[in-house]
Amino acid sequence: MRRILPTCAMFVLATSACEGMIGDPDGISGPGENKQSLCTGTPSVAASPMRRLSNTEYRLTVADLLGMPELAAQVTATFVEDTESLGYRNAAEFLGISTDTARQYSEAADRLSVEVVASRWNDLVRCNAGEAERDCARRFITTFGERAYRRPLTPAEVNDVLTKSYDAARTGGYDFRSGIEWVIFGVLQSPQFLHRVEVVPTNGTIVRIGGYEMASRLSYLVWGSMPDDALLAAARNGELDTDEGVAAQADRLLADPKARRMFDFFVEWLDLDRFKASERDAATYGALDPNLGQLFRRETEEFVNHVLWEEDGSLDVLLTAPYTYMNQALAQHYGVSGVTGDAFVRVNLDPSKRIGLLMQPSMLTAHDKLTRTSIVRRGLKIRTDILCGTVGSPPDDAALDLPPTIPGQTQAQMLEEHRTNVTCNACHTLMDSLGQVFESIDAVGRPRTHDEAGNAVDTSGALTLTDVDGAVSGPTELVQSLAQSDEVRACFARQLFRYAYGRKETKADGCSEERLLNDFVASGYSLRGAIAALTRTDAFLYRVAK
Repeated sequence: MRRILPTCAMFVLATSACEGMIGDPDGISGPGENKQSLCTGTPSVAASPMRRLSNTEYRLTVADLLGMPELAAQVTATFVEDTESLGYRNAAEFLGISTDTARQYSEAADRLSVEVVASRWNDLVRCNAGEAERDCARRFITTFGERAYRRPLTPAEVNDVLTKSYDAARTGGYDFRSGIEWVIFGVLQSPQFLHRVEVVPTNGTIVRIGGYEMASRLSYLVWGSMPDDALLAAARNGELDTDEGVAAQADRLLADPKARRMFDFFVEWLDLDRFKASERDAATYGALDPNLGQLFRRETEEFVNHVLWEEDGSLDVLLTAPYTYMNQALAQHYGVSGVTGDAFVRVNLDPSKRIGLLMQPSMLTAHDKLTRTSIVRRGLKIRTDILCGTVGSPPDDAALDLPPTIPGQTQAQMLEEHRTNVTCNACHTLMDSLGQVFESIDAVGRPRTHDEAGNAVDTSGALTLTDVDGAVSGPTELVQSLAQSDEVRACFARQLFRYAYGRKETKADGCSEERLLNDFVASGYSLRGAIAALTRTDAFLYRVAK
């Protein structure tokens, strides 16, 4: 069926030698440091670009709007992958609409509108007894449109766009259901649906976010999706115009089961969706379960959700908890006995061998190679994303990979020789001493005492240029030190900031970062407390009017 939309409803298509740097000269201080406060009492925020829904946000929004989560997952499975920036795929600067994304949205809208009308008509459209079809359609447009656009529709949107689309279907010979289908098709392609639009005055001042815009900021932060009816009602009633009202709704959203969608932050922060069993050499590691990557991710999801929502745990618990979750298939892969069935259950660990999030295979193996672990990549992940350090790019003539390990020479020994090169030493010193400690876990997540070539693994390492410097004998000692690091705590808050706001922090965000970190400290480093603290920052409550 060809749907003709009014024009205004359509898309607007719019290295040198390596040098390492630790920390960020423009960043905030760690907890407890003596430094003059960056908060002056006057709101300070950086420019916040309008954000298109990321693929994940689109999928969840469509699922909540139409009540068809499986269909939403199907239509987004082939979407063009969002560009990654700072480790996240929701950066406003890179979420544009190209010809390819416009096409995918059109095709998705076509399928979604057809299938939701066919499958959920009685839930979707309810006409009053004796009500004319066009009047029922306009009522549907008003209520459905408010949910889809996350605000009340303007008269022009009701009359000149969506009702015209419905009328075009009817005058073209289509029935009532097809007219509603055309409306849904148009809504799902509208910029007002695909973008998180925030309307503010154009006077260049800093203004508080309006109620409906605040409702979307809250729901997309915690749920990754559209506001529910209660949140829209709070906006309508002016409840989101005060800090207390925002805090009350933030608490409500965090208590809802949909808050578990915050796991997406951990997926992107730690690269939890990158391991594929097909990317490992069968001759080295044997036959692997083709679903091993999904098992790794599920293990971490169960673990994180338990710490975050059932324990209301802290960052320290997340990093050092002496337990994990496994089902029978994963336990057999790890060589753990006593676990049966498909359900994931809590399994206590030997805390001298494995603890917490950073030793979970979902994270470590995401950075490994076809036939071996990667000390460098594992160390780089810790240095940059757990400590928020910066490591420069290698020189143009640097070798991109080490040769395979051989009997008599471990990867750690090869890297030790590698670091004798003055152009390599500065960066590799920052990475290698962190990655080497995880050599007791192989490239498919199993514990080991010998590497791929049969050499005894060396898990000694060191923390350098941090606030918890010192030699460590293995991964659990390293993780325990990281859990006590103020730099790690500040880095976690910064990572959460970047994910929540879809951009890099700037000097104008200094007060927001300071407030976030101070509230994180005051909460005892509660993970849930950190999420709630985001909603109390200037960056969340205000924006620059341009």
